Amino acid sequence: MAKQWWFCFVFTLVLSTFGVAQTLLNSIEIPLQRPHNMQGLKVAVNQSNDEIVTIIADKYKVTAALFNRAVFLKDTLSTFPPPRNLESIVGLGFAQNLYPVLYYASEDFKTIQSVLFDFNRRATVRKTYKMPLDNENVVYHFNDQNSFSVLTVVKGKDHLKWYLFQDNELDIILINLENLASKFKERPAQSLSQFLEYHPLEKIDNRIFNPIFFACNKSKFYIHEEGLTFTFDQRKDSTQMVVVNRVKGTLELFHHASPKMDYQNFDSNSFLMDGFIFQLAANKKELALTVKDLSKNEIVKTYRVLEKETIDFANSELMQLVNNQPPRTFRRTKPFLSALYGADLGVSVHVVRDQYHVQVGGRKWVLSSGDYFFGVLSAVAGLDDLGTSWNNAKLMYFDTLLDEEFHFVKSHERRFAQDYASFFIEDERITLMAPTIFYQGGLLMAYYDRKDQRLVLRKFEDDLY
Repeated sequence: MAKQWWFCFVFTLVLSTFGVAQTLLNSIEIPLQRPHNMQGLKVAVNQSNDEIVTIIADKYKVTAALFNRAVFLKDTLSTFPPPRNLESIVGLGFAQNLYPVLYYASEDFKTIQSVLFDFNRRATVRKTYKMPLDNENVVYHFNDQNSFSVLTVVKGKDHLKWYLFQDNELDIILINLENLASKFKERPAQSLSQFLEYHPLEKIDNRIFNPIFFACNKSKFYIHEEGLTFTFDQRKDSTQMVVVNRVKGTLELFHHASPKMDYQNFDSNSFLMDGFIFQLAANKKELALTVKDLSKNEIVKTYRVLEKETIDFANSELMQLVNNQPPRTFRRTKPFLSALYGADLGVSVHVVRDQYHVQVGGRKWVLSSGDYFFGVLSAVAGLDDLGTSWNNAKLMYFDTLLDEEFHFVKSHERRFAQDYASFFIEDERITLMAPTIFYQGGLLMAYYDRKDQRLVLRKFEDDLY
């Protein structure tokens, strides 16, 4: 059974298995006022104590619901919405006093307002930030490690700015790429702003499975305790890795050569996991996957297959999926490589019980539209795009499983938390939910049951067999 959760509505889920993989954590009654397009929902987990906060809002009221680590409701606190020019909820974090902090932004992000929910005093504290973005474009915003961040690119300069909202205070970190950008940009005259518009950044959370649909993006960034790591795979012969350490105030560039091809016309991409870089390269004639130990800067494993050979390190069929069409399988390597040719290559890695589940494949854009279907994909992936219109994609892939030393392990296919979450969304036709987040080894989903007018928390987990 294909496990690409963004196409999972093609398949029938075994109900007994589904019941094991998901858990109802709690639900509380919170009536919402119409219109639906003025309603919003966010969820966050306090990394200091595993408490959960949800923010649910309508046109007239914003309510924070706080749950303890056992997911019992501790308290709720409501306040009035922000001005109409600050309607977008863009972030949710926690202050050092463990109170949740909600962030609103204007459409251009030039004004950001934080709302701290003080449950002890039964009050909210608002703070407004005027962002100096006249010469900057926002390229990404995200939550992590109890903080909220906005990344911008400075027009006309090879500079990124990292606006870090932490403990309800703002820290601005300049990421000067003037001496590094020429290493990953395709053309020296191309501005960093133009480059990122054509190759937008994709945030990767290594704690959860990242669908290959997103892993095919060639500009990625990963968050770690001391800063950010960017990878750029636009140059097919190598991965350029930029490590930003905000604690030490350092900026380093590392170059990792892609797997060598016997034929020159090829594409490549990479994925970081646990101090290793997985690099994929392919063309019509061959495919190669390497694993490099970053601490030793040496390749520890290589898998390679030619068009006339069998991919003997695959644990699945060679698949092709397009929206809600029936899945197609390739019987031989040659047509699979031909289908991959011209696609955006991608490799995604997820760790389950000290084994590396690796997904290898590519993405091609087609003309039809996915609408709700791709909205489900984004929401389960932790993005704010439920119901957004997308151009559709054709996906070609196979799965493999590697042990701790990266030897191939023959295994039946697994389902991940994302599979079960997307089945649930599709079955229940959920239209108001927060982007899913990592929680105690699984995925936390907060959604609104419109029929019963209840805020619901569920946890979805990977198969562990």
